[in-house]
Amino acid sequence: MLHLRWKRYAALGFASGLLLANPSLPARGAIATDSSAPATTQSLAVLPPAETQDGWQVVSQVVKVTNTQQQVTHLAILADVLDMPEVSYANAVYQLFARRNGQWEEVYTSIGSRLISQTDGAMALSPELIPIDFIRDQLGTDDLDDVDFRAVVNYRHDLRGGARDRQTEFVREFTYRNLETARFGELTQIRAIESSRFTLTIRQNQPTLDGVIARVSLRQRSGQSFLQERYLGDFRYQINESAQFTDGLTPGDRVVVRLFDLQNQFIGYSEFEVLAGHSDVTLVLPNNAQEEGLVRTVYGVDDDEDGVFDRSNDYYDYFTYVSNREDYRFSRVTYLETTENIQYSNFQVGNLPNLRHNCIYPTSFQAGEFEVVSRTLRVVSVDAQEEIVVLPGSLTDIIVVSSRETYEVTRFISTYFFEYTRIDIDRIIATCDLGCVDDDDDWWYDNDGDDDDDDDDDDDDDDNDDDDDNDDCDCVCDCDDDDNDDDDDDDDDDDDDDDDDDDD
Repeated sequence: MLHLRWKRYAALGFASGLLLANPSLPARGAIATDSSAPATTQSLAVLPPAETQDGWQVVSQVVKVTNTQQQVTHLAILADVLDMPEVSYANAVYQLFARRNGQWEEVYTSIGSRLISQTDGAMALSPELIPIDFIRDQLGTDDLDDVDFRAVVNYRHDLRGGARDRQTEFVREFTYRNLETARFGELTQIRAIESSRFTLTIRQNQPTLDGVIARVSLRQRSGQSFLQERYLGDFRYQINESAQFTDGLTPGDRVVVRLFDLQNQFIGYSEFEVLAGHSDVTLVLPNNAQEEGLVRTVYGVDDDEDGVFDRSNDYYDYFTYVSNREDYRFSRVTYLETTENIQYSNFQVGNLPNLRHNCIYPTSFQAGEFEVVSRTLRVVSVDAQEEIVVLPGSLTDIIVVSSRETYEVTRFISTYFFEYTRIDIDRIIATCDLGCVDDDDDWWYDNDGDDDDDDDDDDDDDDNDDDDDNDDCDCVCDCDDDDNDDDDDDDDDDDDDDDDDDDD
């Protein structure tokens, strides 16, 4: 299964800029700062020149990231892809080396790899943030001023119709004291191109809620898979309020939004794919949000940032339905294929497009290794980060959204330092065909090579329990319980035909 290991020693527990810049965020662990004298924050006056190799044109930078006290907390490796060859697959791996006794010694290698999608335009890859205290611990010294470093971004790729497993490296060498500095909020301003970003709005046709808490998290694309889901924060919205999220996002990443009312009742779930440029994302809740468990997700590219996505480009419009809402930890989400049995008037808001019978999903949601259409998945994975499992306000303070502020994703994901393994797409367990709803289609979490689904819910493939969990979908999903009865007589090893619940 997917393993997550926390590395919570003092240096890596917290990025101080987050606490000092936003007092509503929790202080957990020691503040990680450079022990040397405070740096003087200055903007980069001139971008480094673009470099070209093997059809790649890249602008790469390394900067020291400071907090509001001008203390260095991280090194950031920034890579902007201006042009690239025709590839069938590409990713980026980041490494940092230090010169010791005349030799380059490895200090850091990124966990997993950063997927790069083929695009006709430029792409700003998410910053690779390396905590300063991690570097100090690796080198065994607090004084980094005179240390020479080498930052490497290795682009691994398969040419379309050509050579495979090619590697192209872009290298920057520097002395620590000579690096320029930037705050977290300035990282987007010093890029050669704009990174992906989105504006998230939560709406109702007839507002009945006093407010909504949106728990936002990120699944970063890594090679052919995704990295462990990263908690960003709990954001309190007024109905029809918007907030913009920037930096730290790459096309192909997925953003997850879990919705609660102000009494911490779980009322909905959404997931959407990060697009290139600026996206406008609207989540529409029904008038009786506490009862229905439905969310309409509508989004598309909004290059001019006028609050309306560009109809000349593709847009996406679909519904998710959550069941077992009494206990958030055990809730399930179903990605509906059609709008059948949905009352359109509840979800027709403002200038959003008219609803269609068939939901419109991104390609990756409806085909491929991580398709979700007509599938039912857990709202909270078995190895989710603690901040995702608990109810809002239990471990972290709730952030009151302001449309006048911009929320930098990089600052939030730098709060915690993870060591984790990737999800292995070779072990996806597809237990539900399109058109049915299966209550335990937990393909995110199985990668250990055996036949069970690794979710500790006593419904592995060899026990043939006749679960009645599909009742969760009620009438909205229009499911047929007979669809999942094919395995009842296939295995004589376990005649346990009771109606077990899925104990997660």
